[in-house]
Amino acid sequence: MFRGLSKGIVIGLALAIAALAASALFSYRNIQAIAEKEALVVHTHEVLDELRLLFSMTKDAETGQRGFIITDDVSYLKPYESALKGIEASFKRLHPLTADNAPQQDRLDSLRELVDRRIEILAQGIEAQKRDGFEAGQAHIVSGVGQQQTGLIREAVAEMMASEQRLLAERTE
Repeated sequence: MFRGLSKGIVIGLALAIAALAASALFSYRNIQAIAEKEALVVHTHEVLDELRLLFSMTKDAETGQRGFIITDDVSYLKPYESALKGIEASFKRLHPLTADNAPQQDRLDSLRELVDRRIEILAQGIEAQKRDGFEAGQAHIVSGVGQQQTGLIREAVAEMMASEQRLLAERTE
């Protein structure tokens, strides 16, 4: 009888240990899944922040160019030049951030073309001002080609951000 009781205790203890181990494994897997989802959420926020920064720097370049054209003061080109460096750095950060998402990589390539074109247009305005004076610089701005290009950039950034927002919604569910 004592042996039967001892055997029952051992079996019960083994079952309790097995249940505890299963519970621990289940908890570990849940915590791991939560950590992975949290990392994806953070990753998505990084992409969104970088897209905002990229667009802001594009506008900064435009502001510097316009300041130069209005004042003919080359000191206004410092923010323009700084923004150009920042834009390049931003694209270098965005490329690996979107490497896990082929459609976003395609959108990023398209955005790169749009931004490069905008930078080219800004440079043309600066050169027109330097070469031919205020009226030429002003005519370049008034032509609206830069504003149109900025609108295309805004749309491309908005499309990328909308895609990231959808990912964020999925990842936070």
